[in-house]
Amino acid sequence: MMTFTRSMVAALAAIVMAGCTVGPNFHPPAPPTTESYTASPLPAQTAGAPTRGGEPQSFAFARELPSQWWALFQSPALDGLIKQGLADSPSLAAAQAALRVARENLNAAGGSLLYPGVDANLQATRQKISGQSFGGSGTEFTLYNASVRVSY
Repeated sequence: MMTFTRSMVAALAAIVMAGCTVGPNFHPPAPPTTESYTASPLPAQTAGAPTRGGEPQSFAFARELPSQWWALFQSPALDGLIKQGLADSPSLAAAQAALRVARENLNAAGGSLLYPGVDANLQATRQKISGQSFGGSGTEFTLYNASVRVSY
């Protein structure tokens, strides 16, 4: 029964995945050939504002940015946030170790995490109600319970 269920789930997954594929003659579209992000050319500088730090700013087109681009803002608060973020980020070795742990957990589960789980239950119970509580003789009846559980 379990082999039949897995076969049916695998067949259903194959049918669903086949509906997501593209034809054999698919070619990705060519990248856009535009030179700018705006429809009209940008001005040489921005407008100024009559406030502290409101001086006009100029655009630097096609200029190489340093790897620590945030240092161009000369903001100690931003520098501190970036340094803290880099210090708290996991290293490549830690990320690879986390990936190995996830793979081993998957292997330990025996593949049961890859497929949806289906469980069905049918139960029959015979019960008798005391006649005293209803003012008559006792009554016997059969209680049937059926349940289906699907999890992923």
